[in-house]
Amino acid sequence: PRPSSPSRGRVSLESERVSAMFGSREWGAGHRGGTGGEIRRTGAASGRATLGMRGDAEAASAFSGDGWRGPMFERALANAARVASSSSASTPFAAHAAAERTVPGGVPRASNVPPAVPRRGILYDAMYTLTDPQVSHALAGSGAGAIAATIVCPLDVLKTRLQVSTLRVGGDAYASTLQSLSAIARTEGLVGLYRGLTPTIVALLPNWAVYFTVYEGLKEFMEPAPGAQTRGSSWSSPHLRHMVSAAGAGVATVLVTNPLWVVKTRLQVQHSEALRASMPTRVPYSGAFSALRRVAAEEGARGLYSGLAPSLAGISHVVIQFPVYEQLKLELASRRGKDTTDLTPTELVVASAVAKMVASSVTYPHEVIRSHMHVQGLGPFEGLFGLIGRIYKDGGGWRA
Repeated sequence: PRPSSPSRGRVSLESERVSAMFGSREWGAGHRGGTGGEIRRTGAASGRATLGMRGDAEAASAFSGDGWRGPMFERALANAARVASSSSASTPFAAHAAAERTVPGGVPRASNVPPAVPRRGILYDAMYTLTDPQVSHALAGSGAGAIAATIVCPLDVLKTRLQVSTLRVGGDAYASTLQSLSAIARTEGLVGLYRGLTPTIVALLPNWAVYFTVYEGLKEFMEPAPGAQTRGSSWSSPHLRHMVSAAGAGVATVLVTNPLWVVKTRLQVQHSEALRASMPTRVPYSGAFSALRRVAAEEGARGLYSGLAPSLAGISHVVIQFPVYEQLKLELASRRGKDTTDLTPTELVVASAVAKMVASSVTYPHEVIRSHMHVQGLGPFEGLFGLIGRIYKDGGGWRA
């Protein structure tokens, strides 16, 4: 056997390289001496190139020296241009397929090695996360809630103080809405009208994140399988599934966010001189996070989860709101002779607002009891019925 020469190795390497790049073309290598290596493509069905080398000695002579690149390199460039021009119109990414099969050094890549996956950046991952409906719903609900909470915060402060006041304590301080707001702004400044805004906004993201996650999970869990018989099933009604899902989501939300609502209530009432006699003696809280740390350190879970019982009872709010909302949509659609999916945004807002007012009016007493428990730090369930009797006796909360 003849010893292999460097020229033969270079010819073989160049032939494989050209075959990998331009395997769809036929190459004749007899440009210098009329003979040489021939690369021909066979097996059209499998699409794999085979190499047939004839005249090893002539090929070694033809491709040895400095001029071996000339004619073949020129023809390679010409065929590359033809391949790119013929494939770019119909298959835009075909021109890159051959290049992906070679590494930067020019050595053909093994066919079973997948191309490297490009690395993604943090911005790409964040944008992709926003396409998740649960994430987008949570962010949208948090943003809308933050705007609404900022606008109505003065009214929320007044509502909380009216809930905690009774005819015996603080009854004359908040006679009317406008007078009360003016008195708060005059004695405590503009900041007095926005007390408790920080814990409200902080609670919005976990509130909606937990709510939508649990709500969608329960609704999907109770959704009947495609083609399954739902007649006679307890979850056959979509309205019932929505109500149960909303109630379960409400329970999960209360368990997560109750400490923040305790802090919000205390911040809103701690600077009221009219209510000072009815509140426990405490050093005023300096801020939302300071209050949260102090409540956890001084009162523990009992203080953080004060008012949990009326909060859980308030979940009945959704049991009333959802059926009223769905019924109002049906009424509006029937009066206008169209489907509920064709209602305008204005009509949906009206139906939602009316349903919210009805549900809030029916379940409002639990908010009064909850505010008293937040301020007193009575714990989740302790003293509930005694507090109800005392509020009824003193006549508190009915004006709020």
